[in-house]
Amino acid sequence: MNNSMVSESIAYAFCWVVLLFVGLRFWRKRFHPVAIPYSIEVGFLVKATAAIGFVCIYNYFLLSNDAFAYLEDSRILHAVFSKSPSDYFKFLFGGNNTETAIQTFLSETSLWSRGYTNLINDSQNVIRVNSLIYFVSLGNPYVHALLMGLISLLGVHHLTQAFKHKISSRPALFFWGLLLLPNALFWTAGILKEPFVVLGLGLFVRGIFSSETSKRNYWYITIGILLLIGFKPYVLIAMLVGLSFYILSQLIFATKPFIALSIWIGFVTLFLLAYPAGRNQLASNITRKQNDSLKVGKGGLYVQKDSATFYYFHTAHLHRLTLKDSTAQLNEISTAWVKKINQNDQFKPITLHPNGEKWNVYLALDSSKSLISISPINNSFANLLKNSPEALSNAAFRPFPTDNSSALKLPSILETTVVFALLVFACWKRRKLNFQEQRLLIAIVLFAVCILLLVGWTTPVNNAIVRYRIPAFMAIFAISLFVIETPDSWKTKKK
Repeated sequence: MNNSMVSESIAYAFCWVVLLFVGLRFWRKRFHPVAIPYSIEVGFLVKATAAIGFVCIYNYFLLSNDAFAYLEDSRILHAVFSKSPSDYFKFLFGGNNTETAIQTFLSETSLWSRGYTNLINDSQNVIRVNSLIYFVSLGNPYVHALLMGLISLLGVHHLTQAFKHKISSRPALFFWGLLLLPNALFWTAGILKEPFVVLGLGLFVRGIFSSETSKRNYWYITIGILLLIGFKPYVLIAMLVGLSFYILSQLIFATKPFIALSIWIGFVTLFLLAYPAGRNQLASNITRKQNDSLKVGKGGLYVQKDSATFYYFHTAHLHRLTLKDSTAQLNEISTAWVKKINQNDQFKPITLHPNGEKWNVYLALDSSKSLISISPINNSFANLLKNSPEALSNAAFRPFPTDNSSALKLPSILETTVVFALLVFACWKRRKLNFQEQRLLIAIVLFAVCILLLVGWTTPVNNAIVRYRIPAFMAIFAISLFVIETPDSWKTKKK
């Protein structure tokens, strides 16, 4: 992109900043006059700055990344509209995912079909949304990032509305604390899944826990659930874990939440003991996710043997292949991993012998510089339990100062230090909670622990850990403001 094009791109993005700023100001004054003064408008300017920074950092310094792969795939999907509007809308609503249709229209995409290999959660919804944004963005990455920042800002707004009557400090502290968490600020302004997760989380939490009685709460819950299912189902699972305790504690020992917690733990334990198929399926699903994440972290080559089969070659074995014109041919005996397309199973090791066959290259990945070692689950529920301390430690405290990673680890280390220092201080200066507050506190803790466990069990890459744990860190920050004995200067002013 030459200087003239960059200038035009920034100018167009600036027009969007002005338009959205004016629109948000009107929205706040017209529909939310009691909102924190200027929080939405100033918050958007902060998010806009983060969005522009995100695009600049990833466009000019980190050229290989999912964010711009999503953007490129959305451009390719958007182009289908001009060729065949009916096929575009079929892709948009999930009715055109046949191998023939993908090869016809989306063969050049890199992330659209990753879901078929179970490498990551469904990426197609990010591509779908951004293909719609292409109608107004004209392909300007800054506009896409600005709208992602706006989406996550609304999520923080809804979280604040849900908790503003449950904390004794000023809602502004809660709002700005969540907004300015370094990883949340940066990653939720990017062309990724995280903005939708924050919005889904905010809507769901507001619908469930808001002190305001309104029919809108049902819409908040419904839209929140759909967003979490569509972009990060594990966040919804963690929410349901916390919510299950919250509901149970209202039904039994309502004034003694910690006794209710003991009973809840007992129910979960009995279920796992009585239903071995359930715990085995849990271990199998997490093992598959862990193995797929390891393959992404280690890099390698995915080739398509035929319309039904993938082979995966580790980077250490690539010297045994000849790569030419987007095809791969095996030259000597090699270990590989095989998997059927569109089947929810794991890659299985296989020994391949050279036979002159050529395979189409499906996906080539570089190894991650922030790869860490994690203990394997190996389809064992016992290993899940045994590896839990390691999983919690990795998800909560990585990256360590000694870890190999990019310069982006420095804000992560700062964030971790501040978040847990605030938590320790809040516990030290804690206030006395009534039983309703204790019930909510336990539910939030269960949610955060579930997120950290799932991330720690399955994610061997620091750069991914700091993104995936964002909901947990938001919860930990909320816990700190919830339990702390608030100084008078922090409290909401009474009129």
